[in-house]
Amino acid sequence: MFDWITMNASLGLWIVFFAASVYGHIGFKLAAQSGGKDMGAMLFSMWGISAVLAWGASAVLWVAILSKTSLIAANTTSALSHTLIAIIAVLFFREAITLKQFLGVVLVIAGVYLVNQ
Repeated sequence: MFDWITMNASLGLWIVFFAASVYGHIGFKLAAQSGGKDMGAMLFSMWGISAVLAWGASAVLWVAILSKTSLIAANTTSALSHTLIAIIAVLFFREAITLKQFLGVVLVIAGVYLVNQ
């Protein structure tokens, strides 16, 4: 029973970490789109402030993850955030993805799988 609870707690940490980390990137993209060329307007917009807070939360969650996981496994697994960002860029921002970029995303996923086996 304890292993099941520990596993679900760790999975929950990862899910919230990815949500916060990926949202930070999205928030900064939206801040950049809404702020023009004024860096202050971008950073102190609703999007900019929420992105900074999300990245702060992901940093705290990262420490919690590292307390339960090896650095190699954690750091490799965190690379999945890059694949999630790529998916969001395509789906929500309608950015084009090249074949090389797609293959890179697939290789990142395969690498995370292999390292964590």
